[in-house]
Parts: sequence; C-alpha cells; structure tokens
Amino acid sequence: MGLFGKSDKEKAEELWESAVAKSTKNDRQGAAEDLTRIIAITPNAHKMYYHRGNEYYSLNLFDKAIKDFQTALDFEPNNDKYILCVASCKRQIGDIKGAYRDYSRAIKINPNNPHLWHNRGHIKRYAMDATGARQDFEIAVTLGDNNSRKWVEVCSAFNSAKSLDDYIDLVSLNVDELINEGINHNSQGNWQKA
Repeated sequence: MGLFGKSDKEKAEELWESAVAKSTKNDRQGAAEDLTRIIAITPNAHKMYYHRGNEYYSLNLFDKAIKDFQTALDFEPNNDKYILCVASCKRQIGDIKGAYRDYSRAIKINPNNPHLWHNRGHIKRYAMDATGARQDFEIAVTLGDNNSRKWVEVCSAFNSAKSLDDYIDLVSLNVDELINEGINHNSQGNWQKA
C-alpha cells in the first residue's frame, strides 16, 4: 500500500476479481457495476468494455452492450470477436441488415470462426435464403460447429416445403429462439485478464 492508499492498479485488480466472482454467480448487474468502476479508473482498458458489454448482453440491455462493444472496437477495429458481439446485439434488436453486414465483415477478417458462419446462416434463414443459409451452416460444420448440422438439415427441408405455411414453420422467427440462439452462439464469458 502506498502513502495515499491503494494504487489504481490495485483497485482495478480487486474490482476485476469481484466482477469475475459476481459474473460466475450470475450477478450480471453487480459485475457490470464493478466493470464500470474499473473503466472509470482505467478508461483505456478496452477489454473491460468488452466484458461489460457481455454483462449487458446477458441482461438484455442490447443498446448498452452495442455501445461497449463499439468502444472496444475503437481500440481494435479488426477484432472479429468484438464485431461478432455487435452483430449479435443487432440481431437481438431486429437490425437484421446491420447484423448481416457485421457478420460478413467479421468473416472477411476471420473466415475460420464457425460462430460467424453459423450466425450469418441464421440471418440468411430469416431472409428466406435457404440455399445461402445452408451454405453458411455447412461451412460452420466443416469448421467444427456441430450445432450447425441441425440447421443444414432444416435448410435442406426448405426444398421439400409444399406450401407457404410449411416454409414459415421451417423459418421460425420466434423472439425466444432469436435470443436463445444469440446467447448460445455469442462469444461470451471469456474472462481473461486484460
């Protein structure tokens, strides 16, 4: 301890440990508050914006999450993980065009990330591009994403849909599905020290 108490670095480290513990216990709001305190002490710690964005995402505070992920992107404009997070938030709020653009941008940066292909496949599925969706899901499978196998089959079934009702049943634009898919395929919980 210094002459005037704890250093900013020591305070930030204590808050980080607290944020990780709270997040682990699903106290997302508490973790976000600790991360806010860290950001106040070290505003250039871009990974803290990313982590707080994940907490906001878990709380369904997508506008706040987008803002934090965008701030992290200001520090690292070609970080495909940050772009994936922005795209996933846009998908949750219904900005399908924005999500598509962001997933496509991230794919150009890192074409070996199966989560990017999987998520973009869903965007194409929502746009009723069954062939394009199937292709994206197939690429995700080749990159190791076994969850995409189911969607390859679903998209293949589009060709056998006999009516618009059959087609719509396959597309399924249920809000709960969107949220669950986004949570399952968003890069979250990567608690690595900055």
